[in-house]
Order: sequence, then structure tokens, then C-alpha cells
Amino acid sequence: MNRGSSEAHPEIPKYNFDFVEFNKIRLLPKENQNLQDVYGTLEGVSQLMFRKGLMLKEIFLKNSSGTELKINLWENAIQLMDNVITYATSVPVLVVTSLTVGSYYDQYFLNSTSATQFYVNLEIPEVLELQNSSTFKERNISVLQASPSVERNMKDRSLRNRKTLSQILQMLNAESVGQVFTCKAIIKDIVHDYAPFYKSCTKIGCRKKVIAKGDHYWCNNCNNAIPSPDARYQLKARIQDDTESTLITIFGDEAEELLKHPASDLARLIESADGIQTVKAIMDEIIGTSIVFEIKINQYNIQSQGKYGFTANKVFQMDYNLDSRQIQEEIEQVTESSQILNDSFQAQLPDNMQLNNSTLMKEKQRDSFGQFNDIPQNKKKDLIKLSKEKLICARSANVKQLFYISSSGICKQTNEAPHVEGECGECSGSDLCVDWSSSL
Repeated sequence: MNRGSSEAHPEIPKYNFDFVEFNKIRLLPKENQNLQDVYGTLEGVSQLMFRKGLMLKEIFLKNSSGTELKINLWENAIQLMDNVITYATSVPVLVVTSLTVGSYYDQYFLNSTSATQFYVNLEIPEVLELQNSSTFKERNISVLQASPSVERNMKDRSLRNRKTLSQILQMLNAESVGQVFTCKAIIKDIVHDYAPFYKSCTKIGCRKKVIAKGDHYWCNNCNNAIPSPDARYQLKARIQDDTESTLITIFGDEAEELLKHPASDLARLIESADGIQTVKAIMDEIIGTSIVFEIKINQYNIQSQGKYGFTANKVFQMDYNLDSRQIQEEIEQVTESSQILNDSFQAQLPDNMQLNNSTLMKEKQRDSFGQFNDIPQNKKKDLIKLSKEKLICARSANVKQLFYISSSGICKQTNEAPHVEGECGECSGSDLCVDWSSSL
């Protein structure tokens, strides 16, 4: 806790902060997650966004150890933050007060409240210590809008809770309402029998559809007359990945990000000669594009079981380097889990069944097609038997997904173990035997 003193009355504290350390936020008990105070160097400020009709900006603070913390600023707090940016000449150290704790899966952050206040470069011990630390660097305030913190947060968000379309459709139950998933899919087609934009309320934070009333428009959400409404995208497309296809509706700025044209421009164009066909051609340009979609499950999705598609919360351009790193990390996790399972299984086998998988692999004198005819018949039987024993062990351990590499070079993830074939004395058919026994 910090207590600055008043010059006129030293006995009266000028400031009274109860700071929480960044790495302790996730440890706070629920009853103590309100009205928290933090301080740190301002590292990044996002663009203005909208969530559930409310204005939102994200800021990022960094402490003396280099740890970053995201704070969501809502409504009135945004103006306070804009004032800080307007009058600051260099990157400041901020004290931000009266915050509440939020989380998104395993990511913790803070949210502003109506009582949130900002203090800039206060002369208190904590701030002075941070300004003198090795992590603090004097920089112009203009660097914050394109800061790595904002970009990194968007990239992290594009990978969170990644699922296939098939997995998302299978998860549509009452417990999934409110859950947020990301999926990578290709835009296969644009639905042109669906109006690509609508007339929307001009009030910031509303953007609801307005209805025509005589010489003006009316917003039922704001209960106000709208003299000249905006055109806002409602782009409907069919998307597809390796598992499934579905419909998705993309609104507003997210659709504009894809089409690279303001909705107002296309709304004017569509009124011109051949305008409808021209607008369709512009929209069709994004067919075949790979996009990461962020989808939040709502009650309507549950009731329709996804029959009428989903709404995109956010769209992200594909970052193939980022995607490749994630795949590599998943493979490493699967490999590590497989080794733990294998060690556990081997430890429970009788001595006469503890076969060395690497030795078995070396003994396979198979040709380029993955045949292993030169392995003694009794070893083939042992290999298949061990494979089946491992499958039983994996299923009893409630393993959700398997990873296998076959003798023919097939490498993939699967929810079910592959069919095991071969001249093993227990299977009939071809000479090909899937070697998933060495991968579980």
C-alpha cells in the first residue's frame, strides 16, 4: 500500500493505493477481485472497438520485471485514457485504480469500472523505482498505437481455443453458450441472396438496424429518430475446413477488413447502372481466402444446432508462421504425452511382455512400401498384441486424441485409433500394417 502525504496536512494521506502484483492477480480469491490498483509503464493502446454495444479500448502495462498486463477500458474510462495520450509527450508510468479481475480461459486481465482513475508519473516510491529500472525506456508517445503489445495480443487471440468446424458443431449444447472458439477455414462462396448491408443507427455503440418512418428513420434500440443512417455490412458466406462447412455472417468493420471497401461506397455503387453485378464481383474476390474466424456460441446456435450458421466476432488474416509454430507445439505436447503413457504402460506389463519398441522397429526389414515380411511371425504377433494392449490402456485413461505414424508415411491426428491390418496372424488383408503401436 502507498500513502502519499498532503503538504498542508502531512497527517492526511494524499494518495491511498492498494497495489496488486501482476503475477498475483490469478491468485486473488473471488471475494477480493474488485477495486484493484496497479501501476506500470504504458506499453500499448488498441484502436477503439465495440463489444455488446459498448465502447472498448485495450491498454497494456509493463512492470519492472518485464511482465505485461492487459486492461480493458470501457466507456468513460476511454476518455480519461485519451486525455493521457493527448497531453503526454513521452510514454508515461500509469497508476490505474478501481479495477476488477477478468479471465478468458487461462488468460487474466483487468477491467475498468465507473470509479477507475488514472495517475500519470506520480512521485511515489513504486513509480520512481520503475522509472529507474532497466525495463523503462524514454520513448515518444506516438509509438503506442502500433505497439508490439497490441499486435501480439491479436495474434494470441487468433489461436485461442482453436477448433475445427466439426468439433464446434459437436459441442453445441447448453453448456457451450457463451464459449468462444477460433477456427481456420476457407471462404467457399458468398451468399448473394442475402442483403450485403443494412441501414444502421449512427450512434456510437448502437449500430442496430433502423426502420423507415416517413421522411426519416427510427432506431428502436435508442428510441430516437435517425435523419441519415449509415450503411453497415452484414456479409454472409459459406466457409469450409477439412472437416465440415457452415454459414457465417460477418458484420461491420470485420467485413470491411475483408472486402477493403467501406460499406457506404458499395451502397452507393449498387444504385448505379450494373451496380448489383459490380458489387457481387467485388465481394466474390474474397472467395478462396483462408481466414481465422472467432465465433461466440449463443442460444440461437444451440436451438438450431448450427443449421443457420454462426456470427463472426472477429476475423484474423492467416499468419502461416504463427500457425506452423502452434502445430509444432501441439506435436511436441502429443509426443510428450505419448511417451508418458508409453512409460506408464510398460511399467505395468509383465516382464515377458515389456517389448522394446525401438528394437522392434529396427527388426522391421520392410521395403519402400512399408512391408515387414522379414520380421519373424512371432514378433509380428507380439507387435500387434502390444498395439491392441496400448489402445485399451489409452482408452481406459480417457485419451481424447491419438497421434499415429504409419508404415506408409501417413502422419495425422485422429479421435479413433486407425484400423490395424497386416499378415500378423490376427488380421487379414494386405501386407500393410499401421505402426501406431510406437506412437501411443
